[in-house]
Amino acid sequence: FKLTCAEAAAATLYICGKKEAAREVLKEFSWGEEFFHLNEQVLDMYASCENAEEVVCKQNEWLELAQKDQSAQQQYQDDSADREHGMPGELPPDEDEYDYDGYDSGEEMKLDKFGNFIVPSKEEEEEEEDDDEETSSEQEEEISES
Repeated sequence: FKLTCAEAAAATLYICGKKEAAREVLKEFSWGEEFFHLNEQVLDMYASCENAEEVVCKQNEWLELAQKDQSAQQQYQDDSADREHGMPGELPPDEDEYDYDGYDSGEEMKLDKFGNFIVPSKEEEEEEEDDDEETSSEQEEEISES
């Protein structure tokens, strides 16, 4: 992740002990307080360092923990993918979950120019059924004639 200039300035002020000034920098942004909430632990960790060597040491410890956490999370997701219903607490799919209001998946859906499904009105459905019945009758006549 990359910091914005405002986040970098606020983090610098926070780490140098100027917490109120740091909050002042980000108060104009709707997400300003959330930045401190999300990063408070690491900002406090850096603020506790006495010199550059400690900063690098703490940074490496933090990155190692983050890597372990990411590995554990990835393993959990991989294990979850092997389960029948995905993530814990996720409900199994409903039988008609993909049944677009009675739409028969054997039919081809029409799309508008924006890629939206066009759902025919009741009148259009009736007209199509009538057309289908006429086509069926014509085909039966052709078969009986041959």
